[in-house]
Amino acid sequence: MSVRTTAASRLADLRGVTILVLEDDDDTLELLRSILSACGARVLLASTAQHARGYLQTMRPHLIVSDLALPHEDGLAFASWLRRHPHPDVAGLPIVAVTAYYEDYPRARAKDFAAYFQKPLAIDEFCRTVADLVPPRRERL
Repeated sequence: MSVRTTAASRLADLRGVTILVLEDDDDTLELLRSILSACGARVLLASTAQHARGYLQTMRPHLIVSDLALPHEDGLAFASWLRRHPHPDVAGLPIVAVTAYYEDYPRARAKDFAAYFQKPLAIDEFCRTVADLVPPRRERL
């Protein structure tokens, strides 16, 4: 069964929301895409911080979900870069941290993130948190 068929009726409504997911593991990237798509979100996928920056040059998602343990530049460095961005619409984007390495990346180190989740995800809580963090006005991109 897919995430869509088993949980769609109880997941948060993210229709009209665009979310950028930054994750280097293909299986986790697909899982996050499936979860957020099942909620109705438009999902953009990036496997590196550089790839995510490319999206942010041309569009403004409503929220970013970022793994913390990434190659070359981890999620903490990406979030720090984002917070220092000269454009306020980019610098103010909410970011949700997701990590399997919570010993290496404890919640206290994730100060630039609006929310923090350990893998495996509690899907309902994750979707509700994402929905709560999305600004009320959803038509931007």
